[in-house]
Amino acid sequence: MDLLRAATLDTDRAAAAWRRWISTHVINDAYHRSTDLLPAVSANLSNEVLGHEADRLRGLRRRGWFNTQFRLEAMVDALALLEPLGVRPILAKGAALSTTVYAEPGLRPIADVDLVIGSDGFDDALAAFAAAGWRRPTATLSPYDHAVEVVDQRGRSIDLHRWVLFPRFSLVPEDDWMERSVPYSVRGCDVFRFRCADELVLTVLHGLLVNSASSVRWPLDVVQLARDAPAVEGVTPEAFWSEVAESASAIAAGPVVANALEMCRVELDANIPSAFVEQLVATPLDRSLAQHWTLCRRGITLEWRLRRYSKVERATGRRPTIRGYVGPRVEALKSKGISTTLSVRADRVKQVIADQRRD
Repeated sequence: MDLLRAATLDTDRAAAAWRRWISTHVINDAYHRSTDLLPAVSANLSNEVLGHEADRLRGLRRRGWFNTQFRLEAMVDALALLEPLGVRPILAKGAALSTTVYAEPGLRPIADVDLVIGSDGFDDALAAFAAAGWRRPTATLSPYDHAVEVVDQRGRSIDLHRWVLFPRFSLVPEDDWMERSVPYSVRGCDVFRFRCADELVLTVLHGLLVNSASSVRWPLDVVQLARDAPAVEGVTPEAFWSEVAESASAIAAGPVVANALEMCRVELDANIPSAFVEQLVATPLDRSLAQHWTLCRRGITLEWRLRRYSKVERATGRRPTIRGYVGPRVEALKSKGISTTLSVRADRVKQVIADQRRD
């Protein structure tokens, strides 16, 4: 939180947050998800405030810029492979955010480039990448994979997505999001990106509910989107927040998104109207998403595929089975050190759900 404050607040409060953090941390020993925020801290604070760490942070910022350019080069090669297939790739998540609402790409580290190509041409796309020498670090491929990582000979990574919302956060594939995606140009390449309102909802849900590097970076993304997204889209702030409300409400995720935005508004001074947050709190919340959020808050991060298991099976032409439904849950609970005896597992999950309903 202190690094997030140092990266986003006004000079005095950001400087105080930075001094608190650096007084108890050594950059070389700090957790890597925290140090992902250091380039943004460098951009927000003067060298005088950063003190003897100023040169080090400037170097991290330079390295972040280089790494982003290195990965965007991979995107150029990936788009060339996809063009003959007639797919409509959509640039999403970090690569899209770092090139739209950030002053420079290096301020927002990215580990890979996410391209959403839909489910229709997914298998053909994987075959094209394999023929071009790209490999899959994970050899197995199951219908649960919302995305598959492919890596070229230079170690550059692309995540090819069937979906980004379904089945983790939405009952159905995100056809509406894909249909309202907008033309975009990066590194001279024509591609599409999601609307900023949709990207904000994805940023929050992916940051809160999935155990990845985004679990630390998402508040910084929200602050940047709240500040610059209306200008990027060419709409008024009121129109932008109305789009966010529609996007979150359409998948019955409004209260979870509101919870996250309120934290950013209060702790990081994000430019988010309090009346909008109150409006979003009052919208319906999907029951499964509510249960998932409750489990996450208690330290039980289930595999994303556990949500909507039957929906994924039917969407891929398969029939759901009891073994397929229970097996991944047992593995997730085992990874948390929780007994896998079915009766104990059931009691545990039932108790968490009962507590959530009571709250």
